Amino acid sequence: MAVDILSHLIAGGPVMIPIGILSVLGLMSTLERAWNLPRSRRQGNEELKRLVLESISRDDRLVFLEEKGRQLVGRQMKRTFLLGVTATVAPMLGLLGTVLGMIVTFQDIEVAGVGDPAALAGGISQALVTTFAGLCVGIPALIAHRWVLREIDDMALDWERSCRELLDGVQK
Repeated sequence: MAVDILSHLIAGGPVMIPIGILSVLGLMSTLERAWNLPRSRRQGNEELKRLVLESISRDDRLVFLEEKGRQLVGRQMKRTFLLGVTATVAPMLGLLGTVLGMIVTFQDIEVAGVGDPAALAGGISQALVTTFAGLCVGIPALIAHRWVLREIDDMALDWERSCRELLDGVQK
């Protein structure tokens, strides 16, 4: 079984190397975000609560909180870059592998003619394997990226709600 997988990966040609790298980076990025988002949510909430309770005017507090909230959300969004790149680039690399595989196939046709199916199989196999690999990496990365973005949006809404509740309590 492992030998079959390895032979398929090798059959995918040189494009399989960046697809493999992206798969590792995408997985690492997903795990990092899944691990750190709950902690970031808690830390951001505590930081914003501390700012609400500082003794400055309400208008200054609102402006300061909005700016701090934007910074906190921006920091979280920056950490989604690698996952977004993986989701976008992996399928494109799969397509690149498809094109390269078809080029190989047409070169084989030029050399051996259409009468030799074995000569055509290598290029077609390369095309299919890279397409498959690119989609296998890109689809889960896209799902993970969308999940992380939704979590960041939810986090920002939680922070806003929490700050408004605290501000209302401080004003009374």
